[in-house]
Amino acid sequence: RGLGDVYKRQMRILRLRREMARRLLDIAEANAYPTVALFANYSWNRGQEMPPNHTLWRDGYQAGVVVSVPLFDGGATEGKVEEARAMLRQVEQGARALELFIKTQVEQSALSLKAAEAMVAAEDENVKANQKSLEVARKRYAVGMVSNLEVMDAQTQLTQARAQRLQAVYEYNLAWARLQAALGMPDQEGAGR
Repeated sequence: RGLGDVYKRQMRILRLRREMARRLLDIAEANAYPTVALFANYSWNRGQEMPPNHTLWRDGYQAGVVVSVPLFDGGATEGKVEEARAMLRQVEQGARALELFIKTQVEQSALSLKAAEAMVAAEDENVKANQKSLEVARKRYAVGMVSNLEVMDAQTQLTQARAQRLQAVYEYNLAWARLQAALGMPDQEGAGR
């Protein structure tokens, strides 16, 4: 799993926590409202009376409405509402912090990629310059103007320049992989150098 997958999973968790906090707030606020309950009952009984009526079947009906109005609960409802609001604020701040962190990671990765790209271009120029130096040293050696030591030195500098270019390409590919991870992009073949 890449870094982007981790970010996506964390954002999904934060969205779920935000929804849960909102619902808890709704529940806490609902405790301050009156409640209405309806009930109904039907019964059919025998033997509930004294003899001689103890063998008679009797039916009965019962129905009603219960209204409960919370007048005073010692501030419990208000406390639960404030607690739910605080939880919601905390979750929202966590989401903003994660979004900012992800944005920062993406920006840093993009800047690193741009710097690595510039370094590869500079090392390309360095390799070209050292190739020309080697050609000049070989031509000068062919006419006897310099010793073999100068040609070997130019060859060494060209080898070092190529090694530095390879290091720059490695840094570029590493920066590209970090940017992909920060963006949550799947690994794409051939995207690097």
